[in-house]
Amino acid sequence: MPSEIRVQVNDAALRQLEEAYAQAPAMVLNALKQTVLPNFVSKALEASAYPGPVVYPIEWASERQRAAFFATNGFGHGIPYRRTGTLKSSWFSDTKRLDDAVEAVVGNKADYARFVIWDSQQPFHRNTGWTRFDLTVDALAEQAARDIEALYEQIMGV
Repeated sequence: MPSEIRVQVNDAALRQLEEAYAQAPAMVLNALKQTVLPNFVSKALEASAYPGPVVYPIEWASERQRAAFFATNGFGHGIPYRRTGTLKSSWFSDTKRLDDAVEAVVGNKADYARFVIWDSQQPFHRNTGWTRFDLTVDALAEQAARDIEALYEQIMGV
């Protein structure tokens, strides 16, 4: 199951922008899709950059986890684990128009993403420097809201 974040620009914000283009709502949608939401997506993906090498000693979540890692040869990936780039290549993003909003979706399809960059992040991933993407995106969503306001002011000539 992918881990993803969805940010929506609601209809009220869209209507405010559409006031500037009463006869051209598609123009407003295109402006959102070409500037604000892609900016959100690209900043979100930048925030997911790979950190440096593993930090030792490894801080396991539990003794049971440590034992399982060694008993299963690194959960089947070998010891020491070598990064494959799968997490990086598993990102996806999309923007689309809904009935009452415009939505940007950013997520990761890697089945283990939740343990590395999401809400179930393991202590050793945190110590290595992996960013909690689900927390980072909140700040990005606030920036997207400011970008929408700036877009409105630009359209209105304020």
